Amino acid sequence: MRGLLEQLLNLNPQVAQRLANNQPVTAPGIPVSHSKPETLLSIDCMGENNK
Repeated sequence: MRGLLEQLLNLNPQVAQRLANNQPVTAPGIPVSHSKPETLLSIDCMGENNK
């Protein structure tokens, strides 16, 4: 299995090409259309408030 960084580095040019061609690209994170995004969140996430 490839490492996460390698996967992201390989994905970036693909996303850039799609953007350049005005093709749809899905943003990271919880989709805005999700009916209850709070059900996907937890207190064990990494972030500035969880030091």
